[in-house]
Amino acid sequence: DADGNVWADGAEMPSGDLALYAKYDRVSVHLAVVDGTTGVIEKAHRTDTEQWYVYGFTGRRINKSEFDKMFVGVGDATVTVDNSELSSFKSFGTGSKVHVIDNVTGEEVETFYVIVFGDLDGNALINVNDATKLNKELKQATWSSRRGGVPYLIKAADLKTDRLINVNDATLLNQVANSLKKINQQTGTVPND
Repeated sequence: DADGNVWADGAEMPSGDLALYAKYDRVSVHLAVVDGTTGVIEKAHRTDTEQWYVYGFTGRRINKSEFDKMFVGVGDATVTVDNSELSSFKSFGTGSKVHVIDNVTGEEVETFYVIVFGDLDGNALINVNDATKLNKELKQATWSSRRGGVPYLIKAADLKTDRLINVNDATLLNQVANSLKKINQQTGTVPND
């Protein structure tokens, strides 16, 4: 048959008790996007780091309940999310860390950073504080430099999606902060409407 089992001529089934044991392959433990949602899982484009991102959130505040509607642990997994180190708010925003733990081994098998495009202070809100932070960054280049940069902040600030942080991104973020435009959180772009 398709499983490689063959029937040998003259073979007989034993008349006594026969124990059969199922063989199961272990499902790999990982994070997945829930079908029908706007969730995205993406690997960083940089070659000097192994960072993964999750994004696509549509609400103003992201909590564990909102996260669980979009992402799910596959296999024998536990998924936890830390609040962003950038913010004192008790919600998730840019920089929040997602941990995928294998319940069998106890190992952390995957780590992701939450991205909310335009959110540079980690509170998941996009406002003048984020625009101010980006304008300051353009002058000082503390987290956006190619060496020693903070990849998840660069990803959140790159609204032109050209892998550069510059005045074009600042202009778009100022327009979003002033409610003149909106960011598509699934693509990280600002439509021209």
